[in-house]
Amino acid sequence: MDVHTPKSQTVTVRHELGRVMLIVDGHLVLDMTWQQALELGRATIFQARKAEELVKVDQVIYDQAILMRAGVPLQLTTNKDMAKIAGNEAAWNSNLRRYMPDKIDQSGIMYPPTVVQDKEVMQEAVTSK
Repeated sequence: MDVHTPKSQTVTVRHELGRVMLIVDGHLVLDMTWQQALELGRATIFQARKAEELVKVDQVIYDQAILMRAGVPLQLTTNKDMAKIAGNEAAWNSNLRRYMPDKIDQSGIMYPPTVVQDKEVMQEAVTSK
């Protein structure tokens, strides 16, 4: 696999006999086992996702606010500051408040959706058994 970087460098990743090599402009930069290459790849992907989260901070906050407004207990970020801003956005964004049902009280606490049954229907179900 060849990758061209902005400074006219050519980066090549090769494998030979269970080893993975990173070659930049014809010079060997990294020579590692396949296990080490997998760990480096995982760490690179993790850091790239964190960088993407910071670049797309506005979209992550808005998406998190929509989930909170809908009562979905799913976190898109582990960043506490972003989660706090998303909570405020879910509670006070006028468009979200207008177009989505209220699953959040005015203090920003999220309540999951609940199922409410008619007492008469429940009573009939219990007595019919």
